[in-house]
Amino acid sequence: MATYALSEKAVVLRPEDDVAVAKAELTAGTVLDDGGHRIEVRRDIKAGHKVARAAVRTGAPVRRYGQVIGFATRDIAVGDHVHTQNLGIGALGADRYEVGVDVRPVDFHPPETMRTFDGFKREDGVGTRNYVAVIPGVNCSASVSQFVKEAPERTAAIAEAGGARHDCTTVTTRPIAARMLPTRTHSVSEPTLTTALPVLWTCQASSQPLASLQPIAFWSCFTTCSKV
Repeated sequence: MATYALSEKAVVLRPEDDVAVAKAELTAGTVLDDGGHRIEVRRDIKAGHKVARAAVRTGAPVRRYGQVIGFATRDIAVGDHVHTQNLGIGALGADRYEVGVDVRPVDFHPPETMRTFDGFKREDGVGTRNYVAVIPGVNCSASVSQFVKEAPERTAAIAEAGGARHDCTTVTTRPIAARMLPTRTHSVSEPTLTTALPVLWTCQASSQPLASLQPIAFWSCFTTCSKV
């Protein structure tokens, strides 16, 4: 008769278990390879029932899940069907049915050394905030935004260049801004962003509302483009 891997025909819950649980009916004579150990099924065993992986003498404990589930009421041979005909509860006592003896204190990882990430809850789990948005507030700052995107070292140059703030405003941009601002605001509120970096000209009064969004790095880029 063909030999099958034990895991193909039965489930072993713990390595130390004396029994395996049949996935489907095992017919007498079926040979199972239990990690190099040969098990020949001695009688038909229904699905969900137990087949002996090891010989157990009368009175000895039988383990499943790594725990004692009963005691052999007669000698059990390898390949036997383990059930009520050869397995019993036996006399109850702390020396036979101990509770919690395998419990070990949990050595929790110290909170100060735990690694975390900036995430957000989703219906199917957790999302990760791993994007930085570089958003030009007006078309004039598009080139600066591109420089920031393509060359991180330029970021330092832009920050050092700074810019002189002044009080002028471009009123003609307000009608256009009324349509653009909701789009920019929505972009900044995207949950996968860890931060948003608006690149603004201080002379564009329409861009100022972006300064109220959090988290944000607000740059004044007036007189900066020519220095990049």
